Amino acid sequence: MLVEARVCFTVREQEILVRLAQGLSSKEIARDLSLKPRTVECHIERLRIKTGVRNRLQLMVAAIRAGVVDAVPTREAHDVRTPMLGR
Repeated sequence: MLVEARVCFTVREQEILVRLAQGLSSKEIARDLSLKPRTVECHIERLRIKTGVRNRLQLMVAAIRAGVVDAVPTREAHDVRTPMLGR
């Protein structure tokens, strides 16, 4: 896995990385950020290319190493979605 220490993430990329760390799907991330799911997938693909990783798991490791997300994220710590009934 290749991750340069100098990798800079845009605000939007950071928003997506945080939600990926929460375990959200592309559709859920799209809903949260008022985007189309395909747009989210394009961001994720660009993030993978930017960091030189192969998959979402490696992308999360790269995000943790870069300090963008916590190693053990909680939904409550970063959740900006409207709470659902029964939660």
